Amino acid sequence: MAAIFFVIIVLVVFVFIRINMVFVRNCSLLESITITPADEFEPPDLPVTDWAEANDFAYLGNYKMEMDNVRSKISVWQRMDRPTYLVYTLVQAQHLHKESCEFATDFADMISLNTATACDGHFFPKRLGSYAQTFADMNLDQLWNAHIEAENYLMDNLGAQLVEQ
Repeated sequence: MAAIFFVIIVLVVFVFIRINMVFVRNCSLLESITITPADEFEPPDLPVTDWAEANDFAYLGNYKMEMDNVRSKISVWQRMDRPTYLVYTLVQAQHLHKESCEFATDFADMISLNTATACDGHFFPKRLGSYAQTFADMNLDQLWNAHIEAENYLMDNLGAQLVEQ
């Protein structure tokens, strides 16, 4: 559960920073961000929910995050057979409506892989062992296939091992 929360925080912080074009204005930036469980527990009535259910992802919950005048809704699912998460983010601001999807997999030794439809997470440098890729024009099936291909590459060529569940 801590890994899910960490993934959510990292994803949404990058989205908000990119949207607001905040280039580390001050050290209190993170203090202005609030993340809370959303009031509604049901999964969103969106195609991503149908895709998640059809591909063995179990719904974990909704979260909301606010920073300044930007609000986001985050829905999270976990694949039943592996430490892989599907994160759907809807960001809304005054004249902005942005949706993105991301797959995130946790490996042993603090290695992680993120495959997303938005490049917001690439704004800041990643820690060693973090791998990220973005494909803005892919649908969920294509994005999932790219993520699995990258997972297999990390396991076959770098010896990465999935975190035990």
